[in-house]
Amino acid sequence: MPMPIAVFMLLIIFILANTSIGYAVWGQKSSHFRTRGYFYEDKPHEGRRLKRLQHSVSPKPRDTENNVTFIEDVSDYPEKMLKEILKMEGKVHKDIFGRDFLFKERTISTRIEPEETKLCPSLEKLVYPKLALNTDNDWKYVVNVGEEYVQGVRVETCGHFEKCSMSDSFPAGYTTKCEQQYVFRRLLSVADKGKTVMDEFRFPSCCLCTIRGPS
Repeated sequence: MPMPIAVFMLLIIFILANTSIGYAVWGQKSSHFRTRGYFYEDKPHEGRRLKRLQHSVSPKPRDTENNVTFIEDVSDYPEKMLKEILKMEGKVHKDIFGRDFLFKERTISTRIEPEETKLCPSLEKLVYPKLALNTDNDWKYVVNVGEEYVQGVRVETCGHFEKCSMSDSFPAGYTTKCEQQYVFRRLLSVADKGKTVMDEFRFPSCCLCTIRGPS
């Protein structure tokens, strides 16, 4: 092989080797930055780059009443940041997104037989939480962005927390009360560094009539 061609080939091999090393190092740095509060952002004419989070994604404490465990309308929801993150991670979690099945009837009372009486009224609906309480009793942002990245959860809440229907016919000394029951659901949420993670959250599942008798 002529000397100029051999030198040229060696130069090409050297460039490709250094390029591969460069990509490997960049991948390591990207992973390092990603866990330290950076996320990918696509810029027109600039390509993809890592951008540092402008603020923490840890929600502020919320003052809620009646044991509220989730919120749908959140003013400080980091939607723009999540859209950028989901451009890269959305396909990985595609099997997670969707909606629970909801009966056509809105209330349990329309699904029972005419001769039956519902002891505690309740309302069934589909919700799209953007903020929810996890098992550690911490508020976390839940992924619910646009029409593609949604997590619709079926909930059933008590119509009231007073005594159950027909409780006056119970034996003396017995008292009744409608109580909210809960279930834990695994949903895709956002960690403090902006990383999407699975977590368990508490949602109202049904309304139960509890009976307390003489001690």
